[in-house]
Amino acid sequence: MIWKHIAVPLLTLACSTVAHACLPALKVTAYFGTDQPMAGDLEDKIQAEIKENHYQVIEYRIGLEYFPIVRKGDAVYLDNKVIATGNDYFSYLGSGYYQVNRDLYYLGMHLGTAPKKGVMFVHSESHYDPQPQNPNVMNCPVSKHTDILETSDGLHVENEVYDN
Repeated sequence: MIWKHIAVPLLTLACSTVAHACLPALKVTAYFGTDQPMAGDLEDKIQAEIKENHYQVIEYRIGLEYFPIVRKGDAVYLDNKVIATGNDYFSYLGSGYYQVNRDLYYLGMHLGTAPKKGVMFVHSESHYDPQPQNPNVMNCPVSKHTDILETSDGLHVENEVYDN
């Protein structure tokens, strides 16, 4: 009888609070080849290498990922994997979208072919998702947006990006 009056309410309170507890965003980089949490020392190390070797940062941050697209010498890297060399046509369209030769990509994912004589347009839309109003549940605000690529030949691609 005591179990029902004390333990069940405590267990319910603990589960509802812990299960919905706010956790800090896990910001990562794969600049050196493996996913690593972005900490001050790691960012300093990356910045020093970029400066020392005269690399070009094409995209500093997409969502929770830092230094995803970098030009090192004659090649362009996505998370330390070559996506284009000096023999390829490379064009960065913005927000993680890029073109290699005639193919369009979003962070390594093939999307289709670029129009021969047309227009490509990249833009972002912010979204607001209201959190349920329950005083017994701790909700974390989530910041996100959608990056959109549209082409004049009808290609329309949307990618949701979490910022925190």
